[in-house]
Amino acid sequence: MPPRKDQVERQAWQWAETTPPEDVTEEHVLTAYILQPPHSRKNRLQVSNAEEMDGKNCRHQPLCIAGLGEHDWLYNSDETRLYAGDREEPDVRTAQVPAGLKNLGATCYVNSLLQLWFHNRKFRRAILQWDPAADPVEQLNETLLTSQYSPLTPIGHLQLIFGYMHGGMLRTVDPSPFILSLRLDTMYQQDAQEFSKLFSTLLEEALSHQSRPEVSGAVQHLMRGQYEYVTRCNECLQESTCPSYFYELDLQIQGQKQLSDCLTEFLREESLTGANQYNCQTCQCKRDASRAIRLTELPPVLNFQLMRFVFDRETGLKKKLSSHLRFPELLDVSEFVGRPAGAVTYRLQAVLLHKGPSAYSGHYTAHICDSETGAWFRFNDEEVEKIKSLKLNAEDDLEDSAAKKPKQTRCPKGYHSSNQAYMLVYYRVPETAETNGPTASQADGKPARAEGRQAKAEAKAKVDSKAKPKAEAEITLPDHIQTMVDAMNATVNDQVQLNEQAKSVSVEEYRTREREVREIYPRLTCSDVRAGLLLLPAAWLSAWLAGDTPGPVDPASLLCHHGKLSPWHAAKMKCVDPGAGSLLTCLYGGAGLDRSGLCRDCVQSRCRAIRARQQLEEDARTVTTLLKEDLKPGNIPGAHQPFTITFRIILHLTTRINSRITGLHMCINTSNHSNTIRGFHMCFNLSCGRFFSSPAVVREPLERPPGDRQRGHGSGPAGAETEDTSGPEDDDDDEEEEFNGDLRCAHGELCVEEGVRRLVPLSVWSILVKYFPDAQEYGRDRQLCQQCREQVSEEEQMRQLYRQMATEQRAALSDLYSDRLRPQVAAPSCPPGRYHALGRQSTELWRKFLK
Repeated sequence: MPPRKDQVERQAWQWAETTPPEDVTEEHVLTAYILQPPHSRKNRLQVSNAEEMDGKNCRHQPLCIAGLGEHDWLYNSDETRLYAGDREEPDVRTAQVPAGLKNLGATCYVNSLLQLWFHNRKFRRAILQWDPAADPVEQLNETLLTSQYSPLTPIGHLQLIFGYMHGGMLRTVDPSPFILSLRLDTMYQQDAQEFSKLFSTLLEEALSHQSRPEVSGAVQHLMRGQYEYVTRCNECLQESTCPSYFYELDLQIQGQKQLSDCLTEFLREESLTGANQYNCQTCQCKRDASRAIRLTELPPVLNFQLMRFVFDRETGLKKKLSSHLRFPELLDVSEFVGRPAGAVTYRLQAVLLHKGPSAYSGHYTAHICDSETGAWFRFNDEEVEKIKSLKLNAEDDLEDSAAKKPKQTRCPKGYHSSNQAYMLVYYRVPETAETNGPTASQADGKPARAEGRQAKAEAKAKVDSKAKPKAEAEITLPDHIQTMVDAMNATVNDQVQLNEQAKSVSVEEYRTREREVREIYPRLTCSDVRAGLLLLPAAWLSAWLAGDTPGPVDPASLLCHHGKLSPWHAAKMKCVDPGAGSLLTCLYGGAGLDRSGLCRDCVQSRCRAIRARQQLEEDARTVTTLLKEDLKPGNIPGAHQPFTITFRIILHLTTRINSRITGLHMCINTSNHSNTIRGFHMCFNLSCGRFFSSPAVVREPLERPPGDRQRGHGSGPAGAETEDTSGPEDDDDDEEEEFNGDLRCAHGELCVEEGVRRLVPLSVWSILVKYFPDAQEYGRDRQLCQQCREQVSEEEQMRQLYRQMATEQRAALSDLYSDRLRPQVAAPSCPPGRYHALGRQSTELWRKFLK
């Protein structure tokens, strides 16, 4: 671990405690500037194995030049490292990877459904063929079919999003206009199933104005199926039917383990008895009956909404069911529509997931199979990832580990299981396609009734991705959408080209800088500072090794007022070989500091301050020890004639000098010995808590060096020294108090108050007088002020007289003093006579006097 700053500074100035300022040598100056080898860590360039380098730098060691950023230049070559890019790098998507959608806060449920609809090629084609000129709302759009076209309707924004996702180059498409057109709150997460139903209704209404039947009936042709509610009377066996359309089947999953069980439960027959009897039209009365749902027509795209969010009667809130549900890749629904096995088969095309334990929050993602290539993709808003195969167990593992997970059963081949799936999408397998793999009924252990039927089902369920109509493989954009997509792609291409050009320039700059570093840096190590050295700012070297343009070498901010390097800023410089350093100054301009740039005057000033502080600490300890002596008249030797000093000064001196002594080293900001000594006096006076001086003289040493404040650098100590221009004529307006001055009374003699003075031995006074040579001396034989003594005597006589008067009046007027036996003049029982009235305030003042 590198040494701390205080440890380095203590080692660099340890010699000053035993060396007088006039005996400072060149060795002392080098040591003060931390330029002696013992104070520096071994240069890591001497380590042959680069793997042993820890990459750290001794920030406070000028001789340590490792860890400034050279490692990447010497061992890790990266030609694009210097490229910053004035423009934002366009996020271009790779080939064969669909575009993602930006999450605006809580719009992941919309993004998952948009991806689902976009990857239905027939639905995408219908949306892109939508004609805005036939829409009654868009007909009022002033930008209709212009280069500045901006849709007014949600279907128009949906068409534009599909155009960018289909032909755009960007990896992420922003759906903000579409979200705003629906007036959705981007920070509030809605139920995805409810949004799907509402938007399908809105979309069906918006497409109904189109003249082309493949566009106006796209939703109905692709997603709408039909079932009927069948009610049969148990008496007459007459059936009544009520047909209804559906766009998705809502399946209850509570208590179910696989999708076929959910379908069976959905179509299960229920009995109508008791209060729920059926009013039979044939019998003309209420009868027991049975009711069931019968599937009559299935759409090409079969959507299953899994009811994971159910109402909890105990809490009155919705809760999420986290039970696993198994579903097949090939779903045979022939038995549910009364067809032979394998006649109606669907293939899994998409799985939408909800992550999170709560029904009111979470995150929606989608796994969708590309119907053209057969590849599966995982869509997570902006992130789109191609996956080798559909593995939903990995998604379930991302669930909160603290939540209790339901037990998961092993899935047979051709099946998937998930406790997060909330929507399953199946595409109908064309009857002419061959099958490959078992159907759902076969995988569930339900063999076909005849081998011929089983073979037919297997041949029908196999999907041949190549057996698609040629028209389905080609999707073209309308002219106005193609224009907008081309404009966006042109902008992206221009930005990519500009960035590539900038990168090429950056590569050249990198190679040039790499040659510089590899040529100059190994030669920067200064092996012998006595033979020659060059000091460069550490910040400048770091900028050079970081790949920035450091500018000319300029150490002006680190100089003292002598024009040389301040000792306080020695750690901000790096000592390098003068030959290698001169190469840097020739390349970038400026100049470093050689050995003549080390300031001996500043070193001597600080040495003087350190020694003075050491002497002051020693004097403080001596004074503390001597004050413990008993100075009674019988115990005073002749050689220790005592002196009288103010008691407050000794009290502050013995209790607070150590807390103030730390400010003493800041007093080196003087240019000569007398000014330095005066600075020491000020610090000592502050320790005593008795004297005030000019803010320019007192506050600067205790806060930061004046040179640092004038140049505007940090609050740390600086070696820049300034002449103390504040003389006695500048302090006329400052409040001052003479040392020991509070012992003198108004008549100029020794005051009579005993609580403010104390006798000290001559040895203590001789120490104090060094710091306060103008202090007034009061020997033990010094008489107290006669006038003050007479005044005190007169005051004592007056006090005695007042006490006697108070005693007599309290005895004579005890009832009035105690406020008792007051006559009630208005009372009939009061005897006649003469009475006097006294003011309440006067009476209270009189009582206070008596007390």
